[in-house]
Amino acid sequence: MLDLQAKTNKEIWQAKKLLYESDGNTKKSLIVNLIALGLLCILLFYSIIGSDDKWTCEIESANNRGHYICVEMRRTMNCKTISGPIRSEIFLKVKKDLQASAIIECPWEIAISEIRLCFILLSISSVLIGIYALRKTNKKYAELSFQIGISFAILLLISAYFDYVSIRTSQINNYNLCNLQEEFQIEEKMKGQMECSFSFYNFTVILEIACSIAMIINSVYINQWRYKQITELNDQL
Repeated sequence: MLDLQAKTNKEIWQAKKLLYESDGNTKKSLIVNLIALGLLCILLFYSIIGSDDKWTCEIESANNRGHYICVEMRRTMNCKTISGPIRSEIFLKVKKDLQASAIIECPWEIAISEIRLCFILLSISSVLIGIYALRKTNKKYAELSFQIGISFAILLLISAYFDYVSIRTSQINNYNLCNLQEEFQIEEKMKGQMECSFSFYNFTVILEIACSIAMIINSVYINQWRYKQITELNDQL
């Protein structure tokens, strides 16, 4: 991961230098490459953040009582009993001077996160190859970037579809949790409110689609640049 980050930083620095020195066609292709790279880095950041679970509980009490509420909530509401991905926040009013709140974040399934991370890293590699091809005026690497870029764009679209299905499944499976009923029903003497959110995970899917589109556009620009280089070379001959 650190090696990839170092290579990415180096290529970005070289790309900035190339922006000032290249012709119009190369500059356009390079800008599209950098946009695709930026989107992929954002998606990578979101994927890493979304792969970890979180559980926090706070008690508001005049005499520092009520910690048993957190223990009980953690026993009944955790990532073993909740279907991820989901972010849920519960507010409980036990007594007039005793309130509790908890945030439960359950991530994507491990397999889904691992596959997505692999696709993202491979996509970043293909963009870096494209930047390298532009920087070195290497048509062979440009062709490679074009071919694998299209493939990884399709893989990202497939990943986005299954992530969307995972979110929909989570919404269905967590219906009782979000409505505090059945196994998650609170005692009558308590007042409770549950808020379930999937916006973070929906945005991840949107990012995947955006990255996929950017990868396709990037591949088209790289291919056009390659053909122009070949045409110019043939004209010189």
